[in-house]
Amino acid sequence: MFRSDAQDRSVLLKVKACDASVRTEPIEFMRAITNLVSNALRHSGATKVLLATQERSECVIVRVIDNGEGFDPDSSRPGINSGTGLGLTQVKEFAGRPGHAVRIQSAAKQGSCVSLHIPRA
Repeated sequence: MFRSDAQDRSVLLKVKACDASVRTEPIEFMRAITNLVSNALRHSGATKVLLATQERSECVIVRVIDNGEGFDPDSSRPGINSGTGLGLTQVKEFAGRPGHAVRIQSAAKQGSCVSLHIPRA
């Protein structure tokens, strides 16, 4: 889904998937992942983006990691920076579902890692 966008931007995109099933709303899940990967490709200034999954006994962790400029996780309000800020807001709303969580790590000039914790089916 993102390969041509990554290629057009000269970004190395890697995907590490797993076969675990999760218990969540599929459309909201897809929207959250799409927002995270799209932001990493288009706004982070990254040369590398990794979309990876990790199985845990109670959940599956989906991470989007980039080596870009980093960002302020609290700037997810509309009108901040160059975009509307709605992407991260939607991700945080998705993570507010029962059994879900999000962890955002970002530092200036060091990149970002956004981890979504989703209950296993």
